[in-house]
Amino acid sequence: MNAPHPGADATGEMVVTRPSHGYDMTAARDGGTITLHDRMWDRMDEGDIPDPPGTDRRAVVDGHVSVSPLTAPHTTEHHEALDALAETYDDSG
Repeated sequence: MNAPHPGADATGEMVVTRPSHGYDMTAARDGGTITLHDRMWDRMDEGDIPDPPGTDRRAVVDGHVSVSPLTAPHTTEHHEALDALAETYDDSG
């Protein structure tokens, strides 16, 4: 489950998604300290991500709550029961 991105106009809508597969991350080591930089977060801040509709990152950038059913090793399958559950989600607060 992923919450809407802080810069998005949050709708509160829960959508069933699949995980995004694109990553743009680097790591730098300085002695015993490792610093990670995920440039995809920078792109999310700008709303400029390559992810198509139906993916988790696209959903959170669009202001939705993303729910991705996962199995090891993180593959997804469509589950109608989860669609039905998402439709009953009460977003009235």
